[in-house]
Amino acid sequence: MEGVDANQIDKALDDGVADGDHLSRVEGDRLWDADGHEWTTKHTAWVTLKQANAFARRAGGGGLLEGPGQPVRWMLGEEMSLWWKHARNHYEVPGHERARADEPGRWWTAHLWRRGDLRLIVFETNC
Repeated sequence: MEGVDANQIDKALDDGVADGDHLSRVEGDRLWDADGHEWTTKHTAWVTLKQANAFARRAGGGGLLEGPGQPVRWMLGEEMSLWWKHARNHYEVPGHERARADEPGRWWTAHLWRRGDLRLIVFETNC
C-alpha cells in the first residue's frame, strides 16, 4: 500500500459529505448529485486504469459508491489522492484486467457519468 494506512482510507471515506440540499444517489444508469443534477452512464464503458489515474489527479475529484442503495461519497484533492494511492493497486476493468483485492477483500471499478458535455468519475467498491 506504499505507506498508506488502511484506517486513514476508511476515515477519509467516512468523512465524505454531500455539498448540496440533496443526497447523492444512484438508480441503475442514473445518478443524482448533491445539487440534484441528473447524470447517466448510457453509452459509456468501464473506465480504463489510465483514465482513472487521470481523473483521480484532477482537482474536481470524483465519487465513490460503496454498494447498492448507498449514497455517493464525494472526494476532492488530497482526500482523493490518498484514497486513490491505495485503490489504484486494486483497480479492475471488467472483461480486460483482473484486480487483486486489498486486505479487507475490496477492489474497485469505475464508470464515467455524463451530463451534457460534462464528465464525472464514480468508483464502485466490490468485494
